[in-house]
Amino acid sequence: MAEKKKFDSYALVMIIGAVFMFLFGFVVPPFSTVTVVGVKMLGVLIGLIIITCFNGDMLGGSLMALLATVFHGYYTATGLLQEWLGSTSTIQLVFCGALCLALRDSGAMNVLAKKLLTSKLCKGRPVATMVMLFLATYVVAAFVGGPPTYILFFGLIESIRDVCGYDKDDPFIKFSLLGAYIAATGIFFFAFKSPQVMTIAMINSAMEPYGRTFNEGTWMLVMFSITMVYMIIYAILMKTIYRVNLEPLKELDFNKIEALRNTPDNFNANQLKCIALILGCIAYIIFTTVYPKEAPAYAYLTCLGNSWIWVLGCAICTIFRRKGAKEGFVPISKLLSQSSMWPMISLVGALIMLGKITSDAELGIRPWLVDVLSPVFGGTNIWVLMAIVIIFSTLVTQIANGLVLTMAVCPIVTPFVCELAATTGINPDVILIISNICSGYAFWTVAASTNAAFILSRPEIDQKFIWTKGVQVTCVFMAVCYVMGMLYTYIL
Repeated sequence: MAEKKKFDSYALVMIIGAVFMFLFGFVVPPFSTVTVVGVKMLGVLIGLIIITCFNGDMLGGSLMALLATVFHGYYTATGLLQEWLGSTSTIQLVFCGALCLALRDSGAMNVLAKKLLTSKLCKGRPVATMVMLFLATYVVAAFVGGPPTYILFFGLIESIRDVCGYDKDDPFIKFSLLGAYIAATGIFFFAFKSPQVMTIAMINSAMEPYGRTFNEGTWMLVMFSITMVYMIIYAILMKTIYRVNLEPLKELDFNKIEALRNTPDNFNANQLKCIALILGCIAYIIFTTVYPKEAPAYAYLTCLGNSWIWVLGCAICTIFRRKGAKEGFVPISKLLSQSSMWPMISLVGALIMLGKITSDAELGIRPWLVDVLSPVFGGTNIWVLMAIVIIFSTLVTQIANGLVLTMAVCPIVTPFVCELAATTGINPDVILIISNICSGYAFWTVAASTNAAFILSRPEIDQKFIWTKGVQVTCVFMAVCYVMGMLYTYIL
């Protein structure tokens, strides 16, 4: 008997996405304030969300979305290429990505993790040891990315377990693994890497009608401080509320840890150069953020902006060579080719273009969204709006892709926040950053994130732990986000 062919859901997803992109505007008539072109572009956005949310092909879906903007007459072919490949987001994605790859390949992050964990602050202090473990995870994740970070630090926790004599099912292992997974949200720290650069591009597009520009320095400050305050509270909760036995950590000798045994104690010259180069770029970006526009030589000192400073960094890598070598101190040409990830570049381009549809007055989508969502967001003060955004983003991301969630939430929330900012003087960037932080806090289900598989596949992390302790620490997380979010909203 012939074997039945399995249903190909991938093909169905791509077909449905394409139908929305190219045919939605011809089937659905204009409605409310939405124009003919507005309906067509709304269909393109819906189609792209369907493809990315239901595991369609990212590159194919993004390129179809870009082509659809030309097909519907929203962009000319030349104009689309200029705004896509010439955008600051695309430049940041390629050149900043190459420098981060150089730092990863140098092994500098392993040395940094060892230095943090073997510091005097940790000796005899179990809670401080856990905080340093989470800090090291966060910093390494910012440069290295998800899977390598999980492999490194989950292996490190296993080594700590064996050296300290913990049982495999001890609560220490469960909480440590979950804490390291949460701390690995350091992958979202840099405002200049994917996928953050895509979200920020959409926010900037939505802010444009209000004469505002999103501050990337604020992104990094809020991202880092909220996560680390939460991780400190999390470590304290492990010892106090959940009664996790941390006493064996008092006598822990990290020289016996297998994961760090072959890692040098100090940075080598090449690692120091990579670190100095990236820190220099970050320092320049922070400088241009705080340097007053009326100060002397402002135009000259800030001419590189947040994008071309990374190009300069890559150029330095090619200019300075080791003695007798035929290339720079890092193989930047090779790394640039690796960081030129066309699926991401295409998705960035599609999201930048589609991010503008909610703010383009000619399309009429923004007034319609404001009218539809005003019962939820409209008429509320920032205190209520912050709570709604945090609860919605944190809970929905447990069953939906966080990137898709931010794609949907940020353009909708931006107009309401900008209008509140105009009347109250609050910083509108903060609540949008908080939404992104909450959208990355995902581990309840495998549908929450592609990275959720790393924690949920661990035998120590059972469903009972997730739906009891996991839910409880999520509530603590939302409370921390709310309190610190409100403080930053009025302080910054």
